[in-house]
Amino acid sequence: MTIKRKYTNIISMRKNHYPFIVFLSLFLMFITSSCSQTVKKGESKLIVEQNGKDYNFKIEESGLKLNPENEIQCSNYYSYKSNTETGFQINAGKLKRVISALTDIDEINISIEADTTYGKFFNIDYNGKITSESNEFILNKLLEYYKLEMIPTEKKVDVFMLGIIEPNKLNPIHNDKSIPIKSTLNRIENQFIFKNLPLNVLAKQLQNFYNQRFEYIDSNDKTYNLKIEMKNDLNKTVSFLEKEYGISISKKEIETTIYRVVKKD
Repeated sequence: MTIKRKYTNIISMRKNHYPFIVFLSLFLMFITSSCSQTVKKGESKLIVEQNGKDYNFKIEESGLKLNPENEIQCSNYYSYKSNTETGFQINAGKLKRVISALTDIDEINISIEADTTYGKFFNIDYNGKITSESNEFILNKLLEYYKLEMIPTEKKVDVFMLGIIEPNKLNPIHNDKSIPIKSTLNRIENQFIFKNLPLNVLAKQLQNFYNQRFEYIDSNDKTYNLKIEMKNDLNKTVSFLEKEYGISISKKEIETTIYRVVKKD
């Protein structure tokens, strides 16, 4: 096994300062950060390709960020599209982001300690039903190509814990869970608009924006509409969340698993 791991959280996105839209449903995931510029073609190198009875995939590397049409993109570009029944496509993902997309490990808990993939971006095209086993198989093929492995290491870290202290300030959305529901997260500059999303998504966006660990500590699966402008000063954002939505944030030390990506011995 190339990967030894425990899982903690779901797919994540890094902070950027451009508009993007995330659409979530029971069966469909779409994440993209896009930009406009003069169209120029780039080249990628096929490094892994495999065809099976019920699936096929290929992995390409490039020194440039390329979209599916091999057009050169600007620095904030990244795209992940998936459907659990038909497959997924990743474009312009660095290794850390690819690992996070193919596992439920947060990028903040991944440490790339080998320079083998420095300056490289990956495009992955997978056709087939998505399972944890298929994702692990594809990731292992990528890691094996560069002679890398993931090693879990326990470490004490500080984390900001979210909790609800004034429930009357939050109005949950009541949905029929048997019906696939589209939820959206819109970001323009530092303003975030959450529609029909649980608070663990808010915790994830706080984590991405401030590059510090955030977790939602309550167990309810209710969804909410929120509108938040992230301030450069975290304390101001904390004050706003408590005053406007009755959401508290407290700091504590926990032990978590950091996944070190290193060269194989």
